[in-house]
This record gives sequence, structure tokens and C-alpha cells, in this order.
Amino acid sequence: MKISLIALLVCLTGLPLLAADPAPVTLKGHFVWKNNGPDKNGDLRAEFTPVKEGEWTVSFHFIWKEEPMIYTGLAKGSLKNGSLTGEVKSGDKEHSYTFKGTVTNGKLTAIHNYLDEDGTVSDTGTIVLNPS
Repeated sequence: MKISLIALLVCLTGLPLLAADPAPVTLKGHFVWKNNGPDKNGDLRAEFTPVKEGEWTVSFHFIWKEEPMIYTGLAKGSLKNGSLTGEVKSGDKEHSYTFKGTVTNGKLTAIHNYLDEDGTVSDTGTIVLNPS
């Protein structure tokens, strides 16, 4: 009886850990916009929230032409080690941006591309993000 009671208590105390939502992961660094010169480079913060194993909602926060911007979308891959790809867009835009890169020890190094409404892809620059 004691063993059953102890086993029940261990199981019950572990339930909140199983039910808790996984914590978002924040990476910080910078982006380079290759066609517009150094005044179009800037700080970038990315917040990744787990959806399921290997899939994340993502929001990129940055300043563009002195205006705060947030692009949101979906990323797939690893935030620890491996490949990571995704697509993001601003809520009021028809076009989107894709990114594709590698994560090494939590550091993302990626390229980003403009994806036009008609499916045309144009290289736009790079992203480097570190664990915060």
C-alpha cells in the first residue's frame, strides 16, 4: 500500500510539468539586407513557440525605415543543431519572406529571400541569431 501511495504521489506531482506549455525560445542578432546598403541592416529578435516536435510559430521583430515591424509565420527544423527553414509575412502584405539556414549550438545562420505573390523568389540577404 505504501508503494502504491508513493507511486501515485510521484505521478501527480509530475502532471503539472507534462501539462505546461513549452517555453518560447528567443534568439537575438542581426539581419543584412544585401541590396540596400548598410542603412538597411539592423537588429533582429526572433521568438519561436513550439507547435509540435520540429515545428515552431515564429515572429521576427525589427526596425525598418524607422518603423517597428513584426513578421510572423512558421519554421520547421531544429533550434539546437541542424537545419531550420521557414516562411514569414507581415499581416498586411501579400508577399512573404523565406529563410533557410543551419543551427549550431543554438546559433542560427541563414539566408532570407523575398517571395513575391506570383511565386518569384529573390535573394535578399542573411540572418545571424544567437541564443539570448
